Amino acid sequence: MKVKAYQIVVKLRALQMGYIHTHHQVVGCSFFSDHGAAANFYDAVQLDADAASERLIGLFGADVLSLNYWGEAADLVMVLPDKGNAELWSAMLAMERELIVGLEDLCKDLPREADRQLYSGIADKAVARTYQLKQRLKGD
Repeated sequence: MKVKAYQIVVKLRALQMGYIHTHHQVVGCSFFSDHGAAANFYDAVQLDADAASERLIGLFGADVLSLNYWGEAADLVMVLPDKGNAELWSAMLAMERELIVGLEDLCKDLPREADRQLYSGIADKAVARTYQLKQRLKGD
């Protein structure tokens, strides 16, 4: 359970990095819309990453979250494309889907309802973002 919860924090931080990268890389006619959407996604993921980090520390102690997790998150985003709106949104959609799978798996192991609610809430927001990402891809 500790490893799964840790991996959720890593994936959330990677999403945060990915959305800020997308925010800086989108171009074209849909620039303002895409730029704003990426910023909104970044802000939402940042809040979820903070909540998941605090819960991880609360459950397993401060030692579980060293600075190494930022490097692990950075490794996950190194595969993102440098340009291409559709390519960027598709990559972010894949990362969101991977996060959802991880959250669903983690929730099966959590004994406390409060912990399941936190992570389920994060999953619900990720599902909403996947819908929004699919809609952005339909427009490209």
